[in-house]
Amino acid sequence: MKYQAMIALHGFAGMKKSELNAILKTGFAKQGEYWHKNFRKRHFSNMAYSEYGYQKRTSAYNRRKQRAFGHNLPLVFTGQSRDLSQSRNIRATKNYCLVTMPVRAFNFKRTPQSPDLQKEFRTVSQSEQKILDDRMEKHIVKSLSRSKSGPTTKDNS
Repeated sequence: MKYQAMIALHGFAGMKKSELNAILKTGFAKQGEYWHKNFRKRHFSNMAYSEYGYQKRTSAYNRRKQRAFGHNLPLVFTGQSRDLSQSRNIRATKNYCLVTMPVRAFNFKRTPQSPDLQKEFRTVSQSEQKILDDRMEKHIVKSLSRSKSGPTTKDNS
C-alpha cells in the first residue's frame, strides 16, 4: 500500500527545510501505522466488495471456498495471506509512505478473468483517504505549533 498526499506549504520563514521534511516524514510514518492498524483488516471482510470495489468472484469459486473453508471472505482462501499481512515494514519519506507486507499469495499467476489481488489489496477508499488526509493535516499543524513555541528548557534555579 502506498499513500501519498498533496500538501501545499508556504511561508515558513525561520524553519529549516530539514525540519519541515522531518515533520512530513514522521507524519507519513504515522499514516502507515494507522492504515495498517485500522484499515488493513477491512480488506479481508465482506464489506470490501462495496468499500473498495472488489471484482465479484465466480459462484463456482465461492462454493468451493465455502465447502473447503466455511467462508467467502475476499482475499482469504486458506487465511495465510491475512495472517502474513499482520507483519509489515513501513518506509516513510517526506513525499509518501510505503507499507510492505510479505503476502506472497497475491503474486500467484492469474488468468485474465480472475481478480487482481494485489490491486484490490492496495486500494484505499475515499473515506479512508479523507481520514488519512485529516490525520496528516492535524499532525502537521500540531508539529508546526510545537516548533513555533521553540524548545522548552529546564530551569536549574
